[in-house]
Formats: sequence, structure tokens, C-alpha cells
Amino acid sequence: MVCVALCCLCVAALAATDPLKFSMELSQNKFTTTQSITVSITVSNTGEEDLPGPVTLYYPNGQPVEEFGSPTLAAGASQSWSGNWDVTQKQLEAGKITFKVKYSMYNLSLIHISEPTRP
Repeated sequence: MVCVALCCLCVAALAATDPLKFSMELSQNKFTTTQSITVSITVSNTGEEDLPGPVTLYYPNGQPVEEFGSPTLAAGASQSWSGNWDVTQKQLEAGKITFKVKYSMYNLSLIHISEPTRP
């Protein structure tokens, strides 16, 4: 069984003040063999201020999801993407698939990493 994670890398001081919320839907949630799945991800700025820089979504192989673009999310705005991903043997063995979202909140040198998981 594979657990799917959406990992966010952001420049932030505290996770509690993180204005971005993520949702992810999959064509199926459990995998026992390599296969193609459909993934839908929405990134929303629930904060009261616009983000100072772009939001970038990355595939599990580290490549940017070009169709997502690099939007700068205004307060209350959302950006969505839906596409296919081929689950690999390595991901099955690791027990997870991780899409990443990278964005800036402040001009600080701290990096906050969170991994919301989906069983």
C-alpha cells in the first residue's frame, strides 16, 4: 500500500501562520502495483495578504508541473491542476508518493517543511 503526500517547502517562521492550504484527490488511494493514476491538486491562499512570490508545484521526480504555472496567489485565490502520474516501483517500495509545493511567504532564511499525508 502506498501513502500519498503533498509536501510543501516554504520560507516561513511558523507553520501555524502558514496561509496556504492544500487538497489532493486521486483516482484511487491504494496501490499494490505500478500504474497510472489521475491526481488533482488545489493550492489556496487562505491568508489575508497576497503571497510575495510565485507558487510552484513539482512532480515526485522533482520536475516542475508546467501546466500549474507559477502563479502569485492573492489573498483568497486558488490554483488547481489535474493530470496523470505513473506510480513507480521505487514509490511502491517507499510507501509514498510526494508532490511538492514551493513558495515564499517572507524574506527570511528559515525553511519550513510540512508533509500532509493522505492514507
